[in-house]
Amino acid sequence: LVALAWVHLEHHDLKQTRSRLQQLNAVLEASPDKLIAAIACLIAAYSALAEGRDDMAVQSVARARSGWQVPAWLEHELGLVESRASVATGKIRAAFADAEPASQHSSLEATVILAHARMAAGDGEDARRMLEPLLAAHDRVPDRVRLQACLLEARLSYRSGDWARGRRSRRAARRPRHRRA
Repeated sequence: LVALAWVHLEHHDLKQTRSRLQQLNAVLEASPDKLIAAIACLIAAYSALAEGRDDMAVQSVARARSGWQVPAWLEHELGLVESRASVATGKIRAAFADAEPASQHSSLEATVILAHARMAAGDGEDARRMLEPLLAAHDRVPDRVRLQACLLEARLSYRSGDWARGRRSRRAARRPRHRRA
């Protein structure tokens, strides 16, 4: 169920994501597992962000961390969600604090989040410089991260008045990298 919820989330099928999370929560009530529950919280947090419910994302992250020592890889992911929520709510310092440790480990997603925070802080040029390597490595960047980088590049372009570049970035975000059979 965890894998199915994640797949639905990756395909932005939030209705199915919620459905799988409800099923998973029912299973976890009968047979608790701290790690699986924390991963479910992570998925719920990403889903909440996608729906614009930043406060729910933060609550899900807190639930994932509650009462145990979270594995480092999961803490990394939870920090990214927290940072995204901070950017969305205008808490720029918190966004930097949450994403900075992840960027130290060469996290592509953390780079996009930090670039977003830079843009929100009014430093569009620095944000664009941070995105350049990701945009140049188009085929070596996961689809989700590529989409985020392209959309942020489009916003930066529109803000600076470069409408043509903004449209190119939006088209690049919509363009599927791989054809499905």
